[in-house]
Amino acid sequence: MTFLMESWKVLQTKGFKLIAGILAGSFSYFINFFLAIQILEEFGLNLVWICVNFVGVVLGAIIFIFFSARKDQNIVFLVSLTTLIGSYIGLHLLTQAWLIFVFLSLTGLSLGHIFPIISGYAKEVYIFPQYLGKWQYLTNLVSFILITIYVLLYLKSNTFGQIIFILFLYSVALLAYFLGHNQMHISKNSTSWRKFLKGVKMKKRYWILLLLAGFQISNLFFAAVLIIDNDPIFSGDEFLTNLGTYIIVLFISSSIFAIFAGMLYDSIGRRWSMGLGVIIMGIGIALMVFFIGNIYVYLYISPAIMGIGFTFLIPGATMIVPIELAPKKNYPIQFGINFIIQGTGMSLGILFDYLLMQVITIGENSIIFLFSQVFVYLLMPYIIFQIPETLPSKEELRWQQSVELLLVISDSGLPLYSKVLRKKKFQADLSLTSGVLNGVMSITEAITSRSTLKTIKQKDYCIMLEKGKYATLAVMTEYELTTLRNQMIEFLKEFEEKYEKVLVAWNGDNNLFSSVYRLVVKYFGLRSIFVHRQAF
Repeated sequence: MTFLMESWKVLQTKGFKLIAGILAGSFSYFINFFLAIQILEEFGLNLVWICVNFVGVVLGAIIFIFFSARKDQNIVFLVSLTTLIGSYIGLHLLTQAWLIFVFLSLTGLSLGHIFPIISGYAKEVYIFPQYLGKWQYLTNLVSFILITIYVLLYLKSNTFGQIIFILFLYSVALLAYFLGHNQMHISKNSTSWRKFLKGVKMKKRYWILLLLAGFQISNLFFAAVLIIDNDPIFSGDEFLTNLGTYIIVLFISSSIFAIFAGMLYDSIGRRWSMGLGVIIMGIGIALMVFFIGNIYVYLYISPAIMGIGFTFLIPGATMIVPIELAPKKNYPIQFGINFIIQGTGMSLGILFDYLLMQVITIGENSIIFLFSQVFVYLLMPYIIFQIPETLPSKEELRWQQSVELLLVISDSGLPLYSKVLRKKKFQADLSLTSGVLNGVMSITEAITSRSTLKTIKQKDYCIMLEKGKYATLAVMTEYELTTLRNQMIEFLKEFEEKYEKVLVAWNGDNNLFSSVYRLVVKYFGLRSIFVHRQAF
């Protein structure tokens, strides 16, 4: 019930911007991948040229980090999405082969900008880590369904339908974007090469996971492309039809298991869920090895199994874990770095399969080709279990039950508002308590020359502090919890926005804050609030 309530709150407050982000994400690697292969095949070009697109992603992310991140992110998103859609339409309608490389480059550059921004949207929206798996996989389910529809339109020989479908999704994304224009604000960011390289070095294991995840995305599809395109058991005239069948089966399978994967991510943990995905994908590859040359295994059974592994592994490695490990500040830069690494991995996956094909004859030695794919499955589990588990602890999941007292303090150290959130007698004078806390924070900042004090820990409880522009929020709780910290930040932000005029010229009248309880209910999810009678 709580999951549904929180999901409804998210849709009410940030739903339109989230919809725009989901649709933009649907125009990602998968629609992009099939369209690029489709056009290269129709013009008789070597399929390895799809690398132009993935190199474009890397360059786009670099440009985003050092230039576009400093601009208005709403405008960057709109321009990038429009450029992406224009390039897709251009690929469908072009008549000159050289234009393929222009449009593939533009799609890559656009995706290199879009991915960090929609990752930022996800960071802003998914503030409850105990629901992140379910929320992420609901959005993935939408993307999987849209990708399946797009490829089905190709199989129906309906190029016009593909164009209309893309334009329809673009129109909905634009409408959602404008309706939700003010729902989320991704702040401008900037960095330097020194900070950029330092960030990459500090998170080496995490970057290796992203590199291998990117490698696995492209390797999963391009290995299938090469087998379907070169193995004698397939008809050369039906290459795109067979590839379309493979992709549809894979994403139908992914769609069926998406919700279950999200539930598993929020129960057994991120690492074990990703590890399970690696094992399942390995089984899919093994079936192709043991049933070499079996068209039904290649086009139906193997992609169905690999689709299950895909939905467990890839969204977690490329979205859930990166969102949770990203810093609270400057995270668009972090996401830009993510997609530089991931795009590099995808390019390497394409080149690896292509170079391997030059020394192995698909068909006669397909078993060698397939076994060569196994090495990444041996590396992935090791890397996965080197990164920290990001599933919240039991204390995080029950954060509401640990909160005992909420106190809002003015800059002068006087209590503005207080609430007892659990049935417990507090004998302390809150006016004195407010002054003491305010004094401790000021002294700590003056002595250490560091940022404001965040937590005061005692044996049986701790006091979490969050300082704003006009006020400080203090929460007495049993544990110091990340989820609670996020709620405190959001609460204080809205509190100061709503009461800014009152706070600037406050005359000591606490009755001016009598309606704050609505914010308490909103951000701390409590229906039964007990008033502290001695607050003022």
